[in-house]
Amino acid sequence: MLPVPPRLPALHNSHPDHLPAIADVFARVRPNIVYPDDIATNPAAEVEVRLAPDGTIIARTLLKSSGVKSWDDAVLKAIDKTEVLPRDVDGLVPAVMVITFRPKP
Repeated sequence: MLPVPPRLPALHNSHPDHLPAIADVFARVRPNIVYPDDIATNPAAEVEVRLAPDGTIIARTLLKSSGVKSWDDAVLKAIDKTEVLPRDVDGLVPAVMVITFRPKP
């Protein structure tokens, strides 16, 4: 199984000034997404990620299923494997981020 190059995830947070750069989050999670199936559509899985002050992932919850269970599972496993997300330019980490993943650019 080869890693799938998903499009850049969308990040949502109530304090956008404290979000890490989207490319940094993408660079951390992308290599960990392993999805062997071919999907004709481009479904979106929306995940809430709870973070410790140092960026350690302490919980993740699938908020909105993509409708493709195997894609949802691949995204959740990739987040688990990632373990830590980057800090923003001020060295801060939001307590919660909502990230949307799609398998195709």
